[in-house]
Amino acid sequence: MKTKLLYAKTAMFALACFSSVGVWGQTKITDEKGLKAMAENLAGDYVLENNITLSGEWEPIGTNDAPFTGTIDGKGHTIYGLKINLPEQNSVGFIGAAKIEEVSSTKTTVKNLRLVGVEITGRQDVGTVIGNSYGARVSECYTSGLVYGWDHTGGIIGGTKKASDDIMTEVSNCYSNAAVVSSSYQAGGIIGASNNAVVDHCYFAGVAVCPEGRSGGIVALNDGNSLTIANCVVLSSYIKAGGGEAGGANAILGADNPAKDSNAVSTISKCYSWSDLKLYENNVEIGRTNNANDSYDGGYIDSEKLKTAAFWLATDNKGAGFDAGIWTVAENTYPSLPGVHNQC
Repeated sequence: MKTKLLYAKTAMFALACFSSVGVWGQTKITDEKGLKAMAENLAGDYVLENNITLSGEWEPIGTNDAPFTGTIDGKGHTIYGLKINLPEQNSVGFIGAAKIEEVSSTKTTVKNLRLVGVEITGRQDVGTVIGNSYGARVSECYTSGLVYGWDHTGGIIGGTKKASDDIMTEVSNCYSNAAVVSSSYQAGGIIGASNNAVVDHCYFAGVAVCPEGRSGGIVALNDGNSLTIANCVVLSSYIKAGGGEAGGANAILGADNPAKDSNAVSTISKCYSWSDLKLYENNVEIGRTNNANDSYDGGYIDSEKLKTAAFWLATDNKGAGFDAGIWTVAENTYPSLPGVHNQC
């Protein structure tokens, strides 16, 4: 009898552990306290069990010296009320800095997360999901609100850095309708400034604005090495940037770093933008003449076609090629991710 009771107690204890930690070792998060506790284990694997509304100022998880190396699965849930006011601090976002250290790693740093109505202010490398990425991966995330920085400001990631020749920051199947504003340089709808990155099957429906540097609906600046942008769409009403050699506004990619030692090489394919989008440099509207789906400005698509499921699902050279298994795609509206009320 004692042996049976011991077995029963052991089984109950194990069940309780699985309930709080998860079958695969993920720590379940149900409230703000649980979110903040991620800072105590930067290598942990976490999963959100419900929507969470934050009550005060948020302290970014991870720094450049001690980056977040774990994973967060939002399971389609939303974090509301993300507010950060650190105007003198670099690497600012829900996650301040994140890193994937091994080429063989298949983990996704952040996936299936919604950050709605953010109010984020930082200095350099300022983003909603991640401020500064060293080869991190972000997938199936949505963001909205205001992101404000001095340089390298982005709707999903602020800046990406080269972790190694073989490790690329990856952003896939994400979208944002945030206002991305930089007080000086580099404002990008998905990434502010890139160094070794891949962006695919994303779209941006907000605005990207800076007075001196580059602005782009997907990426503002390829600051060095390889950048690949594929199957992306920009629905913005306008994008504003500075002019001259240090400036440049385009729907998809603002510019490549012209410095020879940057080794900046960008590849763009199957990317599109709203035909009525307006570009400004030094607050003067500039003409759009680069109508091609492999160009910095993307192929121009009118509003009627942009609200057809056929365009978003087409896998040939005439559509965005979005996956209906990931995106909710319907007629007379734009794609959305599960759990997001599309206001575009």
